[in-house]
Amino acid sequence: MDGPVSLLMFFLAPTQAVVVTDTLATTTAGEPFLYVSKCHVVPHLDMAIAGTGYGQLGARWSCMVQENLLCRDIEILDQHAPEAIAGLWARLQAESGPIGGTSTIYHFGRAESSGEYVGYAYRSADGFVSDPRPHGFGVKPPLAAGSDGIPEDIGGWIEMAKSIRLEQDATDPAERLYIGGALDMAFLQDGTITTSEIYRWDDFDSMWQAMNDRLAADQTG
Repeated sequence: MDGPVSLLMFFLAPTQAVVVTDTLATTTAGEPFLYVSKCHVVPHLDMAIAGTGYGQLGARWSCMVQENLLCRDIEILDQHAPEAIAGLWARLQAESGPIGGTSTIYHFGRAESSGEYVGYAYRSADGFVSDPRPHGFGVKPPLAAGSDGIPEDIGGWIEMAKSIRLEQDATDPAERLYIGGALDMAFLQDGTITTSEIYRWDDFDSMWQAMNDRLAADQTG
């Protein structure tokens, strides 16, 4: 999974958090590679992890949180995250060489001290320092054409995602982000986390076939 983790939409409020991502992972050339989960829920910490930029960072960080860090909620994890993510970023670059562009890890979850849902961002451009997120709506990449604000229902989330993909598909290949597959939604409220697929793009099956064709060519080439 070398291509960018491309679409992230979220809503954060004291009583809940909603995270929506697409599922398409591409090669660095933008070719369909895999369908993957880009939002990783962590029930024992009552939180979700998502990211933008280099896909391996989010996937490896989720594993590291599960396997190597002693935490009991999102706020304790925040104390470890800046140094730990920076170290993971350095190891990824040592393994694969310099990574182009920037990457950001997002945490959304319920703080044990207050009982409220909070969020944090950790950006490669800032050395992965902790950046508490305000309550409200966020989307990456944003709609160049603007939007009508926070989606009011699942249909609104889907329509915004479809509009963002249309904009990105029309963008210069050197600048575009690749969005596709399906939309996954994680919903966190009252200590409960639910996940669901809320939409599939029309080319889901053709991209799936392209992934299989590429794998077959790699095995026989």
